[in-house]
Amino acid sequence: MPSLTRVLRFFLAGGGSLALDLSLQAVLLQLLDLPVWLASGLSYQLALVVHFLVNDRWVFGQRRPSLRRLLEFQLTALTASLITYAVTNLLVYGPSAPLFAAGAGPYLAKIAGTAAATAWTFASSFFWIWRPRPAPAVAAGGAAPGASGAPGAPAVTAVQTTAPLRAPR
Repeated sequence: MPSLTRVLRFFLAGGGSLALDLSLQAVLLQLLDLPVWLASGLSYQLALVVHFLVNDRWVFGQRRPSLRRLLEFQLTALTASLITYAVTNLLVYGPSAPLFAAGAGPYLAKIAGTAAATAWTFASSFFWIWRPRPAPAVAAGGAAPGASGAPGAPAVTAVQTTAPLRAPR
């Protein structure tokens, strides 16, 4: 079960990522005059890189990013991106376009899209990407791979005796 602190950090990191995403989208829409379909995709991808690094270090306490986690995060984020992108553009260009096509509408549509992807991202992050991994199994008479620095080298273990140790006479 995820700790309350970790869940809180997860949502704070997500909120920060959303704020960065919306800020970047505003720059792309207002300063560069890009269409919503392009600005929403670009802003999401740029904020995503920062989001991974914050999750990896601050939320889940990893010392260094790993390629495995990055690839899993990208796969999760791709799915979340598709959810966000589809909802955003469905609201802006679909039947509800009169409500979302102008003014604050594209931003509200982006928030709705992000909310739709949150459950997927939460479950993927806590129960797949950063789930606690079991320690490697130790073979009888040997060490876990890499434990001694040499593959297949026997492990040095302490021997427990049942007889008490006696001082020499």
